Amino acid sequence: MALNIKSLSRFHETHMTANAHICWFKYATNDTQAEVVTAAYFNNARESLRVGDIIEAIVDADGAPAFVRVRVTAVATGADVTTAVLA
Repeated sequence: MALNIKSLSRFHETHMTANAHICWFKYATNDTQAEVVTAAYFNNARESLRVGDIIEAIVDADGAPAFVRVRVTAVATGADVTTAVLA
């Protein structure tokens, strides 16, 4: 499936230094965890995401809902947005 950009919302931002901060996002979808953690899933949110940002997601909401937390690992122009599952 594809990212529903309207379901992705930033809810917190932490400033570590003047130029370094992390944002937290909430997301809910009917897509499975396997789909959500695939490279390129968050490409349409490229303008909102930075490396280190955290996305907390409810996945497979219409089936067997589960919670997953991922950290954004790459947001390079011309490449896929990638994430890593956090324990």
